[in-house]
Amino acid sequence: MVYNGIQLSKRSDMIYYLTNIVNNQKNRIITYETNDSIRLIKSCLGLDPNMEMITLSGVKVKLVDVFNTRKLVIRYSKLSCNSCVENEFELLKEFVKKIGANNIVMITDYENTGNLFRFLRINQMEDFDVYLTQDHELQSVLEFHNMPYYFILDSRLILKSIFIPNKEDNEFTKSYFNSITKYFFDVQK
Repeated sequence: MVYNGIQLSKRSDMIYYLTNIVNNQKNRIITYETNDSIRLIKSCLGLDPNMEMITLSGVKVKLVDVFNTRKLVIRYSKLSCNSCVENEFELLKEFVKKIGANNIVMITDYENTGNLFRFLRINQMEDFDVYLTQDHELQSVLEFHNMPYYFILDSRLILKSIFIPNKEDNEFTKSYFNSITKYFFDVQK
């Protein structure tokens, strides 16, 4: 495997290399490619602070009001592969204590909140803030083949450490969680 012109012979070398880059070079754009699909992006994509989202209780809130502190966002749409989302929820549960439930936000575009409530309850994901959006800015920024994805967002509203998981490679997702936990959250020091 070649990354940025560097030959990496083992997957563990790639994970180690990417983890070091994420930790040491915060402001560079980083991509990890395998089979023509981008898996990890470190970027400077900014969002409009006035973008509106809706809480599950129907209250409109501005993006800037939700992200006054750093949060891990899991973004998925109603078109996302359900088994992929369920797989990500299972993996995310393993890291909730390290990241902190109050530091995790879900953004989705379900039209039927009843279906969303059931989906969250079945997957035991009711402890996180969930927001609905129909905003095309967020939808058009990063929509990857109907796959859920993660990113870090804080008060500056710049997407950081964007990660597109692959349900076939749970270890890489766990490596992502370990890296962002160490760098951004680690509430269990």
